[in-house]
Amino acid sequence: MHKGDSPPLPPLPQLRTVATLAALCLAASLFAEESSKKPRAADLASMVDAERAFAAAAKTKGIKAAFLEYLDDEAVALQPTLGNAKEVWRGRPDPPDATKASLTWEPRIGDVASSGDLGWLSGPYVFAPGNNERASYGCYFSVWTRSPGKPWRVALDQGIDTPEPCAFKVAGFEPVKSGAHWAGPLVPPEEARAALLARDGELAGTEPRGSGAAIARALDANGRVYRPGRQILVGDVAARVYLVAEQPWMTTMTPMAAIVSGAQDLGYTYGKIETGDEAPKTAYYLRVWSRQPSGAWSLVADILTR
Repeated sequence: MHKGDSPPLPPLPQLRTVATLAALCLAASLFAEESSKKPRAADLASMVDAERAFAAAAKTKGIKAAFLEYLDDEAVALQPTLGNAKEVWRGRPDPPDATKASLTWEPRIGDVASSGDLGWLSGPYVFAPGNNERASYGCYFSVWTRSPGKPWRVALDQGIDTPEPCAFKVAGFEPVKSGAHWAGPLVPPEEARAALLARDGELAGTEPRGSGAAIARALDANGRVYRPGRQILVGDVAARVYLVAEQPWMTTMTPMAAIVSGAQDLGYTYGKIETGDEAPKTAYYLRVWSRQPSGAWSLVADILTR
């Protein structure tokens, strides 16, 4: 063979063998990808079922009893003060008629970690006091956790009020639209939590326009912004414009904790915000993060209590 000549093609049977092996490798890759989606879909479905059972319990047993049943023992409350959520609910007075006031809600969107131990759900809620007062509307956001061999329980429940019924594009439940998740090597859990907490701290912002620009840059393309008194902002365009205009009122933002799933592909953070008012006010935030294949954390939800 002269220099520059193409190498001879393998015999036809060998070509067929190579093509067959390539097809088998592709099929195996697609099967592995589909197989990895199945447990995630099953975990998401079981979490949605738990949320619906939680809502049903509020109707039959009363709001307080339902929360005490479905809150995790270590659940965190951000309102009215930061603390253990179960202790907050235990401290509330028992109403004469536990089912007179009604709180109804329904999961409409959510996601779950590939390890099946952490997830989030969001949807509309309606609160009816049951004393001839008008019903109030809002949107809840709940973080769910699950230990091996145990049922799903709420790790943190946060909501915002809305001027009218909370708007969602579809009537039923829809899994969040997201790309591929992190599937790389794991690090010690405390290292993963520290890394996410540090990422959250980067959003405190040092630029003149406040932390809103930093939050906007971290927001996923389908990210969601929850602010009391208004409808949810979904998507990077509307949410980013709003964030940059809204955030300068924040003077300090202090990350307090970060929790990461076993697969280290989903996590959440929460912390404290202090305002620049003459009489400073304190608010709290909850953020949910999804880890991209590159290893970077992307903000999928930003919820403020104020």
